[in-house]
Amino acid sequence: MLSDCQPTDSISFLDGKKEYRCNGNSWFLGDLNVRPEWIRVGRNGKFGILAYDYKQPNDVEPKEGTVKYGDWERPLETYPVRTLKGKTILPMVYDSIMMHNDGYIYFYKGGKVGIYSYNDAPVYDELKQSTRYFYHIVKDGVNGWLDLKKNKEYLLNNTDNR
Repeated sequence: MLSDCQPTDSISFLDGKKEYRCNGNSWFLGDLNVRPEWIRVGRNGKFGILAYDYKQPNDVEPKEGTVKYGDWERPLETYPVRTLKGKTILPMVYDSIMMHNDGYIYFYKGGKVGIYSYNDAPVYDELKQSTRYFYHIVKDGVNGWLDLKKNKEYLLNNTDNR
């Protein structure tokens, strides 16, 4: 139970899904690491991210069962409900927040987009991945490139590269 959330809040993982699954092959299969300790919360049409530190005490025994995946059964452990208090990562003021297939968290507000931890606020009119670290951007109507590896913008109509 998430103590900072209201019953009317929409809650999902960063990829928008309500379930999280991970196994020893997830990295090999290219599954997206959605950071299950971070929850995307929607309230009154606005979105934010809350982080939860979910750790069960060592003396808690889970209820053991199985879950079917087609013809295959896998073990499933269900732990007792705990009440958790979150920490705000992004406040609930954004029009949308979503983790994309590139593994970055995009956040949108007022027709602009930003990438979490690289931008303090949504600043780009357009943002489109071209290579692993290079993104085509439009910022205030000016075309350019964003190098996420160096965290540097290259605007085409401006000699002042940031």
